Amino acid sequence: MVVRTAASRALAAGTVFTSAVRAHRYRVTAVGADRVVVGRLDANAPATLTRGGVDAALDTIRRASGRVARGTLFSTVAQEAALVALHPALRWDPSGNAIELVAPAPTVPSEGPDASDAPTARHPEPPAVADITRTLRLYEA
Repeated sequence: MVVRTAASRALAAGTVFTSAVRAHRYRVTAVGADRVVVGRLDANAPATLTRGGVDAALDTIRRASGRVARGTLFSTVAQEAALVALHPALRWDPSGNAIELVAPAPTVPSEGPDASDAPTARHPEPPAVADITRTLRLYEA
């Protein structure tokens, strides 16, 4: 599970990540075989991401064509913030009010007539619906 691998790295590094809108701070405090515990640095109780919860969230994103409103995937902000921080194919939209699937960065022409209009790694084109399942599968193993 890509989220567990990223969580292990975040735990080892002591990485702190924040929620998109209110900038609440979180840190991975434990990683197990099928769960990640997320400590809330601005509150007392931790939140837990389970493999089943992550799988269900990714399924919801697939069904929604790669974009869901904040608050759709989990009952707590900590869980959504952790999923976006730990899953390489997800990001917050610029407003912080939606979670988006990010397709793997396309090859960008370095010269020629298409170079100036080409998507970049920082601002890739939204993925086509047919690419959503394939993109998420790249990260699920």
